[in-house]
Amino acid sequence: MIASMQKSLPLLTTAFIILFVLTGLGNGSMYKMILGVYQARASGTGTESLGALAC
Repeated sequence: MIASMQKSLPLLTTAFIILFVLTGLGNGSMYKMILGVYQARASGTGTESLGALAC
């Protein structure tokens, strides 16, 4: 990692915060997608597009 080679604590901290924020955004998107899948299955609409997820 560039920050460890340059021994730069601010760069390392900034990179970690950016990684932390992007990971949180990814997790939030996944939780919203899971909710949408279950709502679609419960209402019976859109199950054709779920493919393998439809039981």
